[in-house]
Amino acid sequence: MKEVVYISLMSLTEKVERDWYVSYLIDNGVDVEFWDITGLLFPSFKFQEPLGHKYLKKINDYGCLETLLASRDILNTNFVMLCNYEGRFNRLFTTLTNFNCSLFFFEWGNFPIKDRSSLVDRIGRLVRNPGKFTVSLIDRLRRAYAKHLNLVKPFDVVFAAGAVSMGMHPRAGRHVAVNLCDYDNFLNARNEPRLLSESKYAVFLDINLAFQSDLKIIGWDVVNPQTYADSLNRLFELLEQKYGLAIVIAAHPKANYAESYFEGRRVLKGLTPELVKDAEFVISHHSTSISYAILNRKPLLFVYTAEMKKIYAETVVAYIHDFAEYLAQPVINIDELPNAA
Repeated sequence: MKEVVYISLMSLTEKVERDWYVSYLIDNGVDVEFWDITGLLFPSFKFQEPLGHKYLKKINDYGCLETLLASRDILNTNFVMLCNYEGRFNRLFTTLTNFNCSLFFFEWGNFPIKDRSSLVDRIGRLVRNPGKFTVSLIDRLRRAYAKHLNLVKPFDVVFAAGAVSMGMHPRAGRHVAVNLCDYDNFLNARNEPRLLSESKYAVFLDINLAFQSDLKIIGWDVVNPQTYADSLNRLFELLEQKYGLAIVIAAHPKANYAESYFEGRRVLKGLTPELVKDAEFVISHHSTSISYAILNRKPLLFVYTAEMKKIYAETVVAYIHDFAEYLAQPVINIDELPNAA
């Protein structure tokens, strides 16, 4: 059996180990290495501290990457890319192409959002934010140039969840239909005993919005942490009073909140499938973990704040409205609710 090397733009966490089948491969006797390239591509950003496993290798420069590749038996190694191709990552993918690496990719978690790529939409984005539009355009041109000249190879195998995902990599050597990892987690959680003693509770699917390092990587602004928390806590209090239940926070894997941030409400990490299973309903912005609400047939309430609308009108908030429309579920601006400041 070939060895497997993960090349990842995410730190090695318990969730990554589980969701990307790293632990599954190791448990079944496959030789695995996990190459963390966060320091290579984004040296100025601080990422989540990784698990200290022996199979983890931190790569902070291209000399290190090339040395590792030269030491591998390339023909007997499958490289699983936890990093999609973008123009700004040209050097990474041209290096892997030069070494003729067999590249595998998971294409999943695509959302039911509307196409906003029309000429009118693009002109609007140019007028409203010429800097970000120019950066995006340059990235697209670099990507098209590299692909046209065959400087970067297509993925050899794409594991795709859903019809949309299956069509996203037409040049891939092979497509394999799979389910989203959340479905496996849903199945595993179905027969677990009730996690909380509260008779009634609802779950907020946290995306760590105010502290999300991924937003900084892609150049997006971040909401004010306290303003954001104040809006959410007002909503939670209103819901708790109206429905006589508790609001529980299903924390994002990267989250590290002070106890006071959600005014003492219970914050649990790594237990989203179990929490959603027994919840009365689910509160969300947008996240792949919405799949747990759908699989468990739970009502969804989509929410955003006035500040989110100001910053993310064409991205996060637009996606929230798309989700709500697609699933026929309510969506509200928290700061427009009665008694909300």
